[in-house]
Amino acid sequence: MLTKPHQRLTKYPLLLKSVLRKTDQPRAKEAVITMISSVERFIHHVNACIRQQLVAMVSRMDAYEVVEGSNDEVDKLLKEFLHLDLTEPIPGASSEETCQLLLEGSLRMKEGKHRKMDVYCSLFTDLLLVTKAVKKGEGTKVIRPPLLVDKIVFPELQALAPSSSST
Repeated sequence: MLTKPHQRLTKYPLLLKSVLRKTDQPRAKEAVITMISSVERFIHHVNACIRQQLVAMVSRMDAYEVVEGSNDEVDKLLKEFLHLDLTEPIPGASSEETCQLLLEGSLRMKEGKHRKMDVYCSLFTDLLLVTKAVKKGEGTKVIRPPLLVDKIVFPELQALAPSSSST
């Protein structure tokens, strides 16, 4: 689920609680309380589904190997620090703020002068991951360092920019 609709869902209990404070009739209050409970259960279910999708994505992902270890002991230590866990809270943010998937899809990336590679990009609330399918099944491998979204600079493309001249 995209972030915007999810953020809207989380506002419904607040709205209903506000309605509850203004409601005087006992039967109407009971109905609003039931609605609040239903909406909160639904939001909890949606959150659990989103978390499951993230856990599934992480489980299919191989570690990003930025350096090659010289022996098994070094490899073991490196693997511990190179594991990317998207289910953990976002570093530098509140403990409740976790990574959420915003957009994902396939694209072709230029590799060298004449070769192109099929990659799969996942844009999260805080980072962009570029992965590639692994031959041994449904797994993926992170092939570029995770890019922090707040550090990415996108120049405006003139061909796609709206025309500034008036006719």
